Amino acid sequence: MPRNTKRGGSPVTVRSKTMKTRGAGRKRRRVEEREDLTAKHSKQSEDIRPIVGPSDSMAPTAGNPSGAPGPSTSDSGTIRHEVWIIGSSYVYWSHRRALKLHLGKNLRLDSANITWFGIRGMHWSGLLPLLRKKLQYLQSPDTLVIHLGSNDLVTMRSIDLGRDIEQDMHTITDLLPNVQLIWSEMFPRRAWRGAESLAAIERKRKRVNRKAIEPVTKLKGLFVRHDIVARDSGLYREDDIHLSEIGNSIFVHELQEALFQAIPSAAL
Repeated sequence: MPRNTKRGGSPVTVRSKTMKTRGAGRKRRRVEEREDLTAKHSKQSEDIRPIVGPSDSMAPTAGNPSGAPGPSTSDSGTIRHEVWIIGSSYVYWSHRRALKLHLGKNLRLDSANITWFGIRGMHWSGLLPLLRKKLQYLQSPDTLVIHLGSNDLVTMRSIDLGRDIEQDMHTITDLLPNVQLIWSEMFPRRAWRGAESLAAIERKRKRVNRKAIEPVTKLKGLFVRHDIVARDSGLYREDDIHLSEIGNSIFVHELQEALFQAIPSAAL
């Protein structure tokens, strides 16, 4: 399948949209095979690290009053590319899945240092406050991946949510002038709590995803489309909202591939 990564808002994609159903099935089989190999050859599990918040070692000191660390370095001494992944429970559970798959918090990207901020129940309005808080004591990101907004689809009008996303994208680039933005499209769900019409929410989800791509394109960022298909029940938990282990594995590998293509000199 074609892999197409271009700057200026072109998609980071690992499939053809016209092959959506069959593409998702093939990717699911590839992920299952990959997990089998990982389980066979991995000798020990990695510790589950905190999903959100600084480590205890980030407390302010006399020589570092803000508590902010300097750039992280790899084993070879080269400065790593700082990546933040921010989102709701989908990010929370995908981080845990990445650790269970022995990919590590950096998804085996040698040149990256990835910090995960997965906050269950998070709404779009929480993005800027979280960013401002974390920037007080963490190294600012070179790349910011955002997977957020689906918890607002039932309660907000698409025009209002799209406007907020566009405004906040510009605010983020004011805060971080050199950041590379990556919009990770909102997944479909098999159920939406509080929705009167699933079809109406699905149309809204697609509208907001399209709207979010506009500022990302203008700001020379990237966007990621996913092989998560609502009619494939195996990709979801019993609540039909959150992803199953296979669904999370697909999401993790798509994030890994997107970052591999987006980060200069990234290596798996």
